[in-house]
Amino acid sequence: MGGLGAGPAPRPNILYLYVDDMGWGSIGPNGQEARRVNGDPRVLTPNIDRLAALGVNFTRGYGCTVCSPARSSQQSGFHQGHTYADRNNTNNAKKAMRADDVLMGDVLSAAGYATGYWGKWGYGASQSQNNPAILNVQTLPSSHGYQYVLAELHHVRAHTYFQPTLWSFRPGNAGMSLVPNSMSAYANNPNYPEYPALQSDGIYPATAYCDDSYAFAALDFVRSQAQSYHQTGRPFFGLLAVQVPHSPYDDIAALPEWDGAYSGNAPFGTLTPQAKQWAAMVTRVDAHFGNILAALEDPDGDGDRSDSVADNTLVIFQSDNGGPGNNARSELDANGGLRGSKGSIWEGGIRVPLVVRWPAMITANSTLRAGTSSDLVVDVTDFLPTFCELAGVDVPVGIDGVSLAPTLTGMGHQRHREFLIHEAGSNHSIIRGRHKLVGPA
Repeated sequence: MGGLGAGPAPRPNILYLYVDDMGWGSIGPNGQEARRVNGDPRVLTPNIDRLAALGVNFTRGYGCTVCSPARSSQQSGFHQGHTYADRNNTNNAKKAMRADDVLMGDVLSAAGYATGYWGKWGYGASQSQNNPAILNVQTLPSSHGYQYVLAELHHVRAHTYFQPTLWSFRPGNAGMSLVPNSMSAYANNPNYPEYPALQSDGIYPATAYCDDSYAFAALDFVRSQAQSYHQTGRPFFGLLAVQVPHSPYDDIAALPEWDGAYSGNAPFGTLTPQAKQWAAMVTRVDAHFGNILAALEDPDGDGDRSDSVADNTLVIFQSDNGGPGNNARSELDANGGLRGSKGSIWEGGIRVPLVVRWPAMITANSTLRAGTSSDLVVDVTDFLPTFCELAGVDVPVGIDGVSLAPTLTGMGHQRHREFLIHEAGSNHSIIRGRHKLVGPA
């Protein structure tokens, strides 16, 4: 079995790539590759698909029905009903992260990891577009172990792509502060990829497309931490929680060459404008993921991969919930034929794409083989206890998640959850094995 002959690998670096509203069927192995074969319009996700080819595609990965509960559950390891963010409720979201909650950033920073968070956080600040303010310090990522942060702290404000400012935090700062949302620091800089941001293009907006800013901040962190990893031995944890492909969809059309990846793609031309925009959003962030994954392979970018940290970096790709009932669902089968969509307790609302790669442990000869799929039921709450076990620290008491470390390492017994509960308002469902009970409203 992979990784067992020479004993356990060192504590892994962890890179968590998290998307917003991307349906289960939106990646190659869950249906888009079949659409290519059939000549149908499809979503291009070459980097996510390569991640699956080198890792494992978990076909029964679950999030929550909507955004806010998924993030609270992800960070805390609690079922949404055990958090204050049991739905997209602005007042509850203000206190979603309690002061005594132990979150991913808390446990991994305490374990000696360098930690970073970029993207949609959704808790702790006001909704104002031009003058947002901190409302609840206990909910901030900087209050829970995250050392490098570039984020949006209000759920609704994170549903626009050209916010003038973003919230920032770095070691030594007294607290989180607003910084301009700009890509100017990267413009005409040969040390940074031109694609997909095209930040040196003369018509790139002065206010950046926020996911470009998040992705480049994450790239900076990964490059820096990966280069120092071999000297210091300090592992790193980075969570990039992009807003793509949440609405609004037409914002992307303000970017230069926004649909350039689909140039010459005849089936793409048959789509409605909304479906084109949605597909382009996904492909854009896939390219960002590709740049960051390349930094794991060659941290200093000199073409010599002897400094690669990819082998012992656990990479996770996941969506927060299922895809919405938009044109992407009807024209691109973004939910993979599953019943329902975002906001519902049917599979289309809660089953999400989930890919895991860890070359040191997931190989062609390991128990969990690279390039295959697994039907193990995996919930968003499972990653906090998984990270704790892999980092060698205690799992917070009373959480609902189940560690996947035995499955990922091939060592020990994998505990299977007896059931999995989802809720959306007064609607509830229970999954147990291959069966699902849906309760009346």
